[in-house]
Amino acid sequence: MSTVREIKAVATELASHLKTRYASLQRELAQIEAQRAAIEQQLKTAGLAAQRLHRFQPQIGEDFQCPRCWIERERRSILTPVSTGRAQREDFFRCGDCGFEFFVPF
Repeated sequence: MSTVREIKAVATELASHLKTRYASLQRELAQIEAQRAAIEQQLKTAGLAAQRLHRFQPQIGEDFQCPRCWIERERRSILTPVSTGRAQREDFFRCGDCGFEFFVPF
């Protein structure tokens, strides 16, 4: 086989390999773009956290508010007291929107 034909065969093999990787590379790029968008949203949320904290109201009327919903999404969500079934040395709360749970010792 001549050198020209050998080089052409290698070029054809390389092109074929890249053609088969095309769809895979597109999927990989879409995943990276989705990750980038998620990170940009997290950066935006982190940048707004101090402003949101300043406006956070832990209690509105009789209802306690979820700190996670407000800080992360600027959304008012009521915390619901939950019975733990054990000696009450703390209050246990759960947010019905985001599922955030925490204990408040007393």
